[in-house]
Amino acid sequence: MNNYNIYIINNSNLKIRIDKFLSNNIKNISRSYIKKLILNKNVSINNKIILDPNFILKSNEEIKINLLYINNKNIYSLNRKINIDIIYEDNDIIIINKKPNIIVNPELNNLLISNLIKYYPNLVNIDNFGIVHRLDKNTTGLIIFAKSKLAYLNLKKIFYLRKIIKEYDAIVTGSLISGGFINLPISRNKINRKIMNINIISGKKSITNYRIIKKFNLHTYIKIRIKTGRTHQIRTHMSYIGYPLVGDFIYGKNNSNFKKSCLFLKNKNINFNRQALHSSRVIFNHPISNKEINISISIPYDMKFLLKNI
Repeated sequence: MNNYNIYIINNSNLKIRIDKFLSNNIKNISRSYIKKLILNKNVSINNKIILDPNFILKSNEEIKINLLYINNKNIYSLNRKINIDIIYEDNDIIIINKKPNIIVNPELNNLLISNLIKYYPNLVNIDNFGIVHRLDKNTTGLIIFAKSKLAYLNLKKIFYLRKIIKEYDAIVTGSLISGGFINLPISRNKINRKIMNINIISGKKSITNYRIIKKFNLHTYIKIRIKTGRTHQIRTHMSYIGYPLVGDFIYGKNNSNFKKSCLFLKNKNINFNRQALHSSRVIFNHPISNKEINISISIPYDMKFLLKNI
């Protein structure tokens, strides 16, 4: 068995980075995972190991990538089992209730994906394994998967045209005076690309609406609807206006409301170690039948416990 994929660079691929080239040519493997392959000495050019993901390709170079490494890496996630809470399913879509500490990435070695394809093997034939949107690792709640290629394309269009209502439950630090509307553009932080910030000049349009459900002395329980779906949008917006989410140490650590909340929770022996954010409702027209899909779920136990004790 041949454990390598071999690519010959032609003129159309000149001056392209090797990580970008490989992620474009290997289905369902992200560029971050390609980077790991390179750094772990599993990619060579003209039989010479390459360790730089930014390496620029030249004409007639031969790239060899070790597929055995990919397969071995996949074993870890493929053999781990998680319970998948399916909220809605038909012939074309699945809507699940994602638990905390679960990453959503379109990769075969992703824990969620590797478990889903055991029940829905056809997902391997769909772009991004049917993923049309994502939730942060520690955000819980509803996430939609396509079960067919046509459903995937139509769902992508629905999201692109913003013809979907996405509602979240959140518990923020500080006592909000009223609900509100945030229209502030977001971009990646120039120094730390894993976090986002407000960027009036070059950020992408980002719109968040929120209303108060219940006020507490140091916290507020709110409902949120987002018109756009930027990375960390709710976390970034709520932190920017001074009310970061409970448990969000990335966006709240320097905020006075957040510090007061941390002290309060510590004194009550409450260890809430994730952002208090839950995707609770999605409303959209079905990608095939066009009928309205309106799915809602309650907040998870940890957020219910938090509300009872603040």
